[in-house]
Amino acid sequence: MENKTVEIISEEQLREKVGSKIFHITFLKLDGSIRKMVARFEVKKGVLFTDRKKSETALTVYDMQKRAFRSIRRDKIISVSCGEFKWELGE
Repeated sequence: MENKTVEIISEEQLREKVGSKIFHITFLKLDGSIRKMVARFEVKKGVLFTDRKKSETALTVYDMQKRAFRSIRRDKIISVSCGEFKWELGE
């Protein structure tokens, strides 16, 4: 069996590609189910509390459908798309 290194997208790479635009992200939840989310970085309007500690292993995004912030572990991201930009695990 061959060991393959799986490239995990960094927060910096993702922010560079999507900026403050709305993007689609698919990830594996802690309970093992797959979740698709419409999300965005840099949401400030209507937000009362933004003083969150930055994580080395998770992204903090704003869920556009549930209108709440969510944390997503970077190692659980399956795919991300925003306009012409598309990233999938293992590509």
